[in-house]
Amino acid sequence: MNLATLLAHSSLIPGGRHFFSQVHMVASGNVIRRNATSTELKSATNQVLFQELDSDPATHLRGTLVSPQAFAGQQQVTDAAVNWVADAYWQNASGNPITEFRTRWTVPQPPSTQTNQLIYLFNGMEPDEQNPGILQPVLQWGVSPSGGGGFWSVATYYVAAEGPAFSTEAILVNPGDTLDGVIRLDSQDANGFNYIAQFAGMPATALRVSSAHELVWCYEALESYGASADNSYYPASPETAFTAINVQTATGNPALSWTPETGGSNNGQRVGGINNSPTFGEVDIFYR
Repeated sequence: MNLATLLAHSSLIPGGRHFFSQVHMVASGNVIRRNATSTELKSATNQVLFQELDSDPATHLRGTLVSPQAFAGQQQVTDAAVNWVADAYWQNASGNPITEFRTRWTVPQPPSTQTNQLIYLFNGMEPDEQNPGILQPVLQWGVSPSGGGGFWSVATYYVAAEGPAFSTEAILVNPGDTLDGVIRLDSQDANGFNYIAQFAGMPATALRVSSAHELVWCYEALESYGASADNSYYPASPETAFTAINVQTATGNPALSWTPETGGSNNGQRVGGINNSPTFGEVDIFYR
């Protein structure tokens, strides 16, 4: 498949480029189920809405797919790789699963240059190695499969590294609004770990993943596409402070040590202001 065809049939989500047919909207009550051979989306009544077998990515059952028409007239940005511009990470090696990872941040001012860029800000969690996928409450600027436009909006995503992606519908938020991104271990059983992620106080952003591998990597991240020309494509605010970071396990709050990194189409964006408190920590991401 040539680049033009790829761009015409795909979009950029938190986690990189996915084909439209791989991105699925999640309604209230739906559950994403991971297992050794497939990924499924099930309704509240346990009806299989979508299934993708690991051995056959073309296996699809009924379900609501994101339509290319949703992007009609929207110029596609051309970044192909996952473009984490600045982030900080920490791995839980305590031997006790994380029961909650919570972060607070403020919706920044809009970019002064507004074209077709995509800006994603989120706290997220990933497993160690097997069956990789990131679970993340996301603040976004721009048009994505979850919706959005030339304004800030929020949605929760679950994105498999090589496979389907799932999203709640984007909800408009305003500069100055306070957000609390929460990822919580709902339960654990013989099939794996059952998680729920959402923005606190916004039930429509709740996304459930069951039978997953344990999520052990925590991130505070800035991801962007089509914003590398200059810093005016980033929020007009000087920084976003991820604050009130709280990580809990069943035995208490583990010791944290955030590692900053930069990459992707970086134009001076960076991480600073790290506070490793496990109950009221902070990671600041600067835009210029």
